[in-house]
Amino acid sequence: MQRSNITTRINKIIVIMGLSLSIGVGCVPTSTPAQPTATQPTMTQSKILPTPTSQPKMTPTKIFPTPTSQPLKTPLPPTDEPEAKDLEYVVPPGTEAIIDGVLSEDEWKSAFQIDLVDEGQIFLMYAGGYLFLGIRAKPEPVTSICVDQAEQVSILHSSAAIGTAVYLLGDGVWEQIRGFEWCCRETTDSSQAQEARRTHLLQEGWIASNGRMGNPDEVEYQIAMPEGSLRLAVTSIGSPNYRSVLSWPEDLSGDCSRLEMLTGPIPEQAQFSVEDWMTITISTD
Repeated sequence: MQRSNITTRINKIIVIMGLSLSIGVGCVPTSTPAQPTATQPTMTQSKILPTPTSQPKMTPTKIFPTPTSQPLKTPLPPTDEPEAKDLEYVVPPGTEAIIDGVLSEDEWKSAFQIDLVDEGQIFLMYAGGYLFLGIRAKPEPVTSICVDQAEQVSILHSSAAIGTAVYLLGDGVWEQIRGFEWCCRETTDSSQAQEARRTHLLQEGWIASNGRMGNPDEVEYQIAMPEGSLRLAVTSIGSPNYRSVLSWPEDLSGDCSRLEMLTGPIPEQAQFSVEDWMTITISTD
């Protein structure tokens, strides 16, 4: 009995060993696998680092065009000399206007009219030894006329009041020698207001309506006219922003067209291009 048990155990061990060998043989591949290097995709490397032949050839030419692709430079025709500016006006005789801020048609019908690009107008006429200059511009105007008097420039200003400032030519610069002294704020035609205007005309040689008199977009000046000619420039600003300077001549340069010359405080020193201002002469006809 003991021998049969031993025999039975031996037979079981043999059977188990046989099953193990058969399972191991089923997991082993029948052929040798190819080397890993033979099965790796070749496109992986080319996507990361493309070969020079795969780079687009147009990229550098877009950034740095070759000389043959640059436009040829053709010589420009010589430019004409700029036309001389019409800076002289002959003023016709007219009638003495009442300086009340109203460009009355009856008073100004003989005046020479100049239409400005910025929808402004200048009116000029001569009577009784005076230049009468009317301005139609923006509402509630602030206006200055720069007058050349040899080596002196006077600023004839009209806003809520009128006043004169004076600059004297020094060593290449114009120095302010007189600031504004304000006069004639009245908007009525009272005897007191008329007397103040007459006194100002006699003392200063000019008078103007202030910006609150008469029509809201019109200013009138009366300026003593010297013998020969008078050189001047006109600037004006108005409602709503008081920033855009209307000037005559329209391409006025220098400090006469400077905004501070209208709004203040005016500079202690200035540069005036008087040679570019308008020259007014009186018609002898």
